[in-house]
Amino acid sequence: MTQLLGPKALRALLFVETLNAQGTHPTKSDVNAFIEARTNLFDFDPYTDGLYPRTVDYLIDARLLTYSGRRLTLTSAGTAILRAAMADSSSTGRTQPIEVVGRMTDPFVYAELLARIDDVADALVIDPYLHPSDLAALLRLSNVRRILTRDTRINGMTKSDRAQKLKIALGAHPETQLRFASAGSRELHDRLILPARGGEALILGTSLGGTQLTVVTRIGEDPTSALRTHYNSVWDGGAPVEPITREPED
Repeated sequence: MTQLLGPKALRALLFVETLNAQGTHPTKSDVNAFIEARTNLFDFDPYTDGLYPRTVDYLIDARLLTYSGRRLTLTSAGTAILRAAMADSSSTGRTQPIEVVGRMTDPFVYAELLARIDDVADALVIDPYLHPSDLAALLRLSNVRRILTRDTRINGMTKSDRAQKLKIALGAHPETQLRFASAGSRELHDRLILPARGGEALILGTSLGGTQLTVVTRIGEDPTSALRTHYNSVWDGGAPVEPITREPED
């Protein structure tokens, strides 16, 4: 088969694809820096070429690391590539990476998704644009302990109307905690189902109420741990949503 693109162009495409899959979107300058970095990582062997200076120089030139004040720091691109590599390396024979493919409007696909969520122990559900009807479905799952979303409008529903209906739905199961991420937070963009301890998370390509064709993917324990640490801090800074419930009778 004739190859239409050279190795540099293919590396650029793979770089963008990897970062996009991790929720990061590089600029043209970032991509050019990565493919033009002066050390060729694929020809470089740190065991035969000496200890790591050339590797570190490459990572800095490729904008995967920054160096300031004699300290190295991962960039967002470096973090995305590391997470992708960790997800690949932590896969095991028993893991089924792709769990569900389809549209959430298909009742069978939606039921399959709920079944997968039900398998995640003491789950934290993260969906920035969660619809109140989907919250009502989640509240029927005994393993869902916490739900994190944004206080925002969604299609066909104003911000205040959505908040009110979320409170009403939450009243059916007030033991489940619901929080809005702090106002102006940019840390809530993925759709995730995270176990409280150990285990593997699910990542959703769209909100539970989405209509697009989507994939639900299981990710390994190491990236799950990193995501749990991050989103627990977002949870801690969030605003609790109080359910609307019937007043207890005397």
